[in-house]
Amino acid sequence: MNAVVTRSQDKFSPRARALLVIPPLLKVVNGPLLGPAMLVGAGRRAGHVVTLLDLNAQWLDAGRLRAAHDEQVQGAFLGDHDRPAWVRDLEDSYHRDVAAAAGLSATQVQQMTLQHEAVLQAARALAASEFAEPWPRLLRAQAQPQVVGISVMYAGQVLSALALSRLARERWPHAMIVWGGAHVTALAEEIAAHAIYGELVDRFVFGYAEATWVELLDAVASGREPPPEVCRAGQRRWLRAKEDGTVVPAFDDLARYAGRRLTLPAQVSRGCSYGKCTFCTYPAIEAQARALPVAPALEAVQLAAAHGGVVSFKDSFLTVALLDELAERIAGRVRWSACTRFSSELDDARLQKLAAAGCATLELGLETLTRAGQRVARKAQSGPLVQAVLRAAAQAGIALVINYMMGFPGVERQEEERTLADLQRELNELRELPGLRSHLELNDLQVERGSAMGRAPAEHGVRVIERWPWSTVMAWEPAPVAQTLIPLRARGGSGKLPR
Repeated sequence: MNAVVTRSQDKFSPRARALLVIPPLLKVVNGPLLGPAMLVGAGRRAGHVVTLLDLNAQWLDAGRLRAAHDEQVQGAFLGDHDRPAWVRDLEDSYHRDVAAAAGLSATQVQQMTLQHEAVLQAARALAASEFAEPWPRLLRAQAQPQVVGISVMYAGQVLSALALSRLARERWPHAMIVWGGAHVTALAEEIAAHAIYGELVDRFVFGYAEATWVELLDAVASGREPPPEVCRAGQRRWLRAKEDGTVVPAFDDLARYAGRRLTLPAQVSRGCSYGKCTFCTYPAIEAQARALPVAPALEAVQLAAAHGGVVSFKDSFLTVALLDELAERIAGRVRWSACTRFSSELDDARLQKLAAAGCATLELGLETLTRAGQRVARKAQSGPLVQAVLRAAAQAGIALVINYMMGFPGVERQEEERTLADLQRELNELRELPGLRSHLELNDLQVERGSAMGRAPAEHGVRVIERWPWSTVMAWEPAPVAQTLIPLRARGGSGKLPR
């Protein structure tokens, strides 16, 4: 019998009590989050008592009840892309309500474009506001924990997380408050450099942390110091947490999704095997690309099948080889979605095979079809390639979500608008094909701390104007390029789609 199972069954082993909290607002409508479920599964497997308080799901459920037109029918897109219209309305309402309670603008709440003292003052105001009135009651309903873990995935959760940290400190003055999540990892260098981040937070964990989480709970249960990967703010150095991809996530309270399509998250790799996009933070947040055991993902497939649900793979980039493996292992037991990139390997035969295996949605990062923008982004994809994949997806009946960006430095806005208009025209024409369902997700380029563009702005035609301590986004303007960009090669010549 392995050591972990022995320990979990030993009633004399010291056990820690931990509470994991997910603050609002994340637009994950029809299922639980993967990261917290992995931590819950890891802690319980090691014999600790771990409870999840998903305030995000509760907030979304309350908004669902208020929505005038709740969509119960199954949409074309699986995963995070099948969001009914009320979710965007609720997001806007959430930012407005938090802004009013904290004395800020909705944009400041969403992006945290504030200095330290303003953020902490706003968090104090939010904790004392009518908006946060349910939170103390929900905390009181929990058994007293020794560790309170709070997951922070992006800047828009920071104020809620700080307010919850303040309320948890008042409720349990001796509990250790620990933050983790993608946003925390993106700010690792800043947190390690400045003690002020620790005013309401005792410790921080950076990166995937299933193994470190268990080591922390072991230490707390035994009265020992936390492992070195559990860092204090301002301690000057930090270590990336230790992961454990063998953990089977613990998905609690699935009954809350009864009557709507349950979507379970899964992952078979971490990091991005492409890893060259200059605007992307995945290499900094997720570290180098590596494979995970497939068994935990197949557990999610089995659970989704048993509950009539679907599976959404959260890998930042699934290679064609991994897509093929998933198709073989899932074999049509559930419908599923995944993220990948445009590739000549996504041809008619492969997409037909994926569709037959249950693949219903693919998210593809196109980013831009302007040649100048592709040079800046270090991501070349030709118009003919895009068109070929679109047509193959139409034939296979796979829905596509296409990510596109505007505002690359050194690219004329008129050129971007012309190229985007060509793409939209092509999509409209292809939508006449019976099987093509596509959605163009359009965003403006943001320069973030952990990206290559954010770390070496002058090399990518960017000048940073302002940074904010709790935000990963930086204010910027175009600037002369300090270093010649490496030319990209893409088949098909011009980025324009052929007429």
